[in-house]
Amino acid sequence: MIDDVFVFDATVHSFNLDESNVQDNRWAKALWDAFLEWHEVYSPPQATLASDLYMRNWPPESLVEVLFLESQTDMGGTHNLR
Repeated sequence: MIDDVFVFDATVHSFNLDESNVQDNRWAKALWDAFLEWHEVYSPPQATLASDLYMRNWPPESLVEVLFLESQTDMGGTHNLR
């Protein structure tokens, strides 16, 4: 909660950012590179992870930890991505 307001994150994903999950073409590689850049540019310094920690297959348990233990999110709507 933020100031007694229920926080619902309607779009949460547990991404598989492991390099083995990237198709062998320049478009897929460019998108994969962009994920790391977005993380480094838009995350606060205290939340920025090293590339080897960020660019991995994120299990649902990690998503739960980040959403509910490290933020003020009360509920999230998950969407599976392949």
